[in-house]
Amino acid sequence: MARGTVLGHVARGNLQWRDTVPGTEGLAIFVGPQAYISPR
Repeated sequence: MARGTVLGHVARGNLQWRDTVPGTEGLAIFVGPQAYISPR
């Protein structure tokens, strides 16, 4: 696993899993006052 990689999943009940190719890049959004993640 590469440094800086975030792994996740999509629930089977969410039909997006059918339209997404494994290994596809995604976007993660973190919200809240402590949500900032430094690029370093």
